[in-house]
Amino acid sequence: MQIYRLRPISDDPRFEGFGWDLPGITNENGRTYDFTHFYPTTSRFAVPRLAKRWDKPTFTFQENVNPFNDFPCCDFHVPVFSRRAVEAVRDLLEPHGELLPVDSKFGLYYAFQTTTLAPGILDTKKTSGIRLDDNPNYFYDISQYHFYKSKLKSQKAAIFRIPEHPSRVLTGDKFRSRVESNKLLGFFFDPIWSDDGCVDRAKTKTNQKQFEKSQSKTLVLHCQLAGESPTNSERKKIAMLRDTIADSIILSTPDEPFVGGLAGEETESGWIRILMPCPQPDKLLKVVLPLFQAFTWKGEKKLSKRNVPYWDDSADDVWIMQ
Repeated sequence: MQIYRLRPISDDPRFEGFGWDLPGITNENGRTYDFTHFYPTTSRFAVPRLAKRWDKPTFTFQENVNPFNDFPCCDFHVPVFSRRAVEAVRDLLEPHGELLPVDSKFGLYYAFQTTTLAPGILDTKKTSGIRLDDNPNYFYDISQYHFYKSKLKSQKAAIFRIPEHPSRVLTGDKFRSRVESNKLLGFFFDPIWSDDGCVDRAKTKTNQKQFEKSQSKTLVLHCQLAGESPTNSERKKIAMLRDTIADSIILSTPDEPFVGGLAGEETESGWIRILMPCPQPDKLLKVVLPLFQAFTWKGEKKLSKRNVPYWDDSADDVWIMQ
């Protein structure tokens, strides 16, 4: 028997998730906090239910999502299931939470609010982590879990939280087996405990080097502005260009190689720059160059590459088109 922390794949850019910039329903810090930031200090805590106030929003950020990803979690922490995934695991989800529809360019997805709490299964004395000052039996973070094996036998929920640290969503072998038997993609079952001994989460790190390699270079699209900062019209044009590029780099299957993605923008000295992380700029250039050349823009257009990740502004531009 194993217990897992349910997470999305984070070390492969082909499985990037959604994002949103939406007001919170139960808090003032944003929609993600409605699902994740719970640090109770008493047993009276209950996960907030959202369905009655749910507004069926649209994901704000979806440029790098591929349609084969069945678990494109929002802001990394909010569980999001594809329709295909919901069809496969609905009977395991619905008794233990709320399926909340969110629209996207690929159609409907479902954010999931796990509401089932499994009290009494965590051995708080043996569990290691950062404890809350107000109640040391509750945790801000857990580095090593210890569960009572005897009490887990009566724990029937396929997906659940623990009241001592309810910010994380946990699951077991039954849920993992269902996901794998239906060949659903994008799930990472992070083992946190097994009945033959606890699992040190520090030893279950993802392959971060693989991800860093995919983001190691940057293709940069430069557009000259009419003034120091973009006008509303220029912002709309840039958004249209981003949408066109995003559609061109979508992968139909996970067997296709990742050529690049879209990151943020730089605005400086009358120019706006679109940053595109990639492993090999020349391969991404073959896709982007004809689109950028066809893009109608009043000011100058330039294109360059940088041999550093997009967040590193220390490298000089190697000009491709100017």
